[in-house]
Amino acid sequence: MLRSRPQQGTPYAEKAHFTRVFKKNTGQTPTEFREEMRRLVA
Repeated sequence: MLRSRPQQGTPYAEKAHFTRVFKKNTGQTPTEFREEMRRLVA
């Protein structure tokens, strides 16, 4: 995988690509996942 922006901490060069891969594997967008985790922890 290409790491074009190492300071961002993700091996994905494009945010859109990361979002597609994340949603394919989890069934949620990163934002949906983050919001659900906040609700569960609160």
